Amino acid sequence: MKTNKLLTVMTAIGIAVALMSCEGKQGAPVATGPQGPAGTNGLNGNANVLTQTWNIPSWNNNGSIYYVNLSDINVTSAIQSMGTVEAFLSTDAGTTWRALPFTQYVSGSSNYFMDYYTTVGNVQITWTQNSPGLGSDPNTYYSATCQIKDVCIAGSIMKQHPKTNWKDYGQVQAILEAQKANNN
Repeated sequence: MKTNKLLTVMTAIGIAVALMSCEGKQGAPVATGPQGPAGTNGLNGNANVLTQTWNIPSWNNNGSIYYVNLSDINVTSAIQSMGTVEAFLSTDAGTTWRALPFTQYVSGSSNYFMDYYTTVGNVQITWTQNSPGLGSDPNTYYSATCQIKDVCIAGSIMKQHPKTNWKDYGQVQAILEAQKANNN
């Protein structure tokens, strides 16, 4: 009886070892079917870096600051928490873009401060003077209709381009152009 149990245990161990050491045909090619039809072309652009540009013909004021609220659906909670929103000002019809925030020093009198704040779906641009009185709105100060550009940048793009100065619109634009070329 003892021999039968030992033989049964030894047989079970042998079978288990044999089963565990079995190898399939590793490295064997997998059958590949024929190439499917080409898909339709997608839209050019980049879902990870989205820009919006506004002409600001007039500014609101609340007695101490001038401001404008810009509704932008691209400012999502994901962009707010894992990416960034950058804002830029142009006073020459989009030829050059200046990163916000900034201070404009007026010799001998005051400073103007332009800044921006974001919430989901909105970018608020503010223009403040640090001396008594309201001063002038940005369109009057620059003698031009101001343009504002906001750029919503996904966190994944920021990780792919860690050395990018996101406050330099030239660098941001280079990434936008490269992304568009890859999507053509």
